[in-house]
Amino acid sequence: MVIVLLWLTASVAQAGTFTVNNFADFQNALQSIALDPANDHTININANITMTGNVAPIAVNAGRSVIINGNGYRIDGGNAYRPFFAHQGNITIRDLTIENARAQGGAGGIGRSGGGGGLGAGAGLFVDQFANVTLENVQFSN
Repeated sequence: MVIVLLWLTASVAQAGTFTVNNFADFQNALQSIALDPANDHTININANITMTGNVAPIAVNAGRSVIINGNGYRIDGGNAYRPFFAHQGNITIRDLTIENARAQGGAGGIGRSGGGGGLGAGAGLFVDQFANVTLENVQFSN
């Protein structure tokens, strides 16, 4: 019985507060949130960040929140990456500069008929229909 109780205790997810000092921390925080959508989360950015890869979309269950405290720092997409894809939940981003972000659309069909290219929308922040996003003192720059 003790083993079962320990297992149940270990499997219960907890709300997370993440301290971010570099891109790996940022990537890990967003991935951890993606794996725990049933809780509220806070990300505290404590340094300027330059992205070197993609990150997970922000998605928490309806009624749950993610707060990102930028603390006056910058996230630089390196002219190649999108820092934020708000998919679902209540998301607040505060005191942050988002710069040099990019969302690359697809090239479309090749050949005589051609075809539509993919939509490259929301370079710094893409807000999906299931997300409610609040921005406080956030600047976008290229």
